[in-house]
Amino acid sequence: MSSSTYSNLENCNNSLSESIQLLRNSSELLRETTKDSLRLKQVLTSTRTYGLVPKLDVEDAKENYRNTITPQIMKHYVKIQNEVNKLEHKRNNLSSTLTNLREKLKRYKSNDQEINFEQLLKDARYDEFKVRKLRDLRAHKLRLKYSLNSRLS
Repeated sequence: MSSSTYSNLENCNNSLSESIQLLRNSSELLRETTKDSLRLKQVLTSTRTYGLVPKLDVEDAKENYRNTITPQIMKHYVKIQNEVNKLEHKRNNLSSTLTNLREKLKRYKSNDQEINFEQLLKDARYDEFKVRKLRDLRAHKLRLKYSLNSRLS
């Protein structure tokens, strides 16, 4: 009996040793997993910024966008398009004005007729001082032309 008791005690002892070892392993495992518990607590208590959104919410957001944002964008687009059209029209007008002025200047340069200053001085529509100034400037221009031509020859 002693051998059977000894065997039972040995089995009991082995069983207790295995249980203690299992408890130690469990304790070590718990210690490792709970080591980062402060961060885990913070992560679990933080609010979710991103999450799944139901399809109905997505569809509602799309419909809201179509009903509110799209008309505003179209309104601004039409306004900008009108401004662009106005500016293009203004550019075309300025371009035609520039062309007309160039043609006038070309005709003026080609005609380069003498102005009768005596008639202009008698005409009341013209300022006498300005007519005299124009006559002096024309004379100065002719002198400069002559001087330039004589130097080039």
